[in-house]
Amino acid sequence: MFSKILNFFKFKKGVPFDPKLIEQFNGDHRKLVSIAMEIKEQINENNNNKQLIRSLLKTLKVELFHHFAQEEKTLYKYLLILYKNDIDNKELVEEFNSSMHEIQSAVEDFMETYTDRFVVYDAQFAKDFNGIVEALANRIDVEENHLYSLYNKRIKTIDEKEIIN
Repeated sequence: MFSKILNFFKFKKGVPFDPKLIEQFNGDHRKLVSIAMEIKEQINENNNNKQLIRSLLKTLKVELFHHFAQEEKTLYKYLLILYKNDIDNKELVEEFNSSMHEIQSAVEDFMETYTDRFVVYDAQFAKDFNGIVEALANRIDVEENHLYSLYNKRIKTIDEKEIIN
């Protein structure tokens, strides 16, 4: 009898809907855009500060990869379980997740090249940086206008038995 009472008061374990998650991710996006704009300002100045650019690139990388990791751990995990029986939305979530990994790989390659101490921040850097910024801007637009609505559409706590590790 006592164990039944304890079980009644146990909190359900699982992946809960977090009403602040999308707000947090939108805040991450604003931070990432701000850092990218600082880098663009340095690129546009005639006497750009090489150390500052390298530092800002490293900050952008850390913030971006933290954001990706949080999306993977919370958003994608939740959505894949939530839409496991909805083929269209599940495929859409899988495509978003896959494209995130492609962008992450491109950013890793870019950062490996342009955070070296001896790199020159020239016209090629500016072109490559603009390509990365454009890919990130498109990604942010897709997330905020499509992906996040899938999260907000169905609010529920997912039972731990549904979680596939």
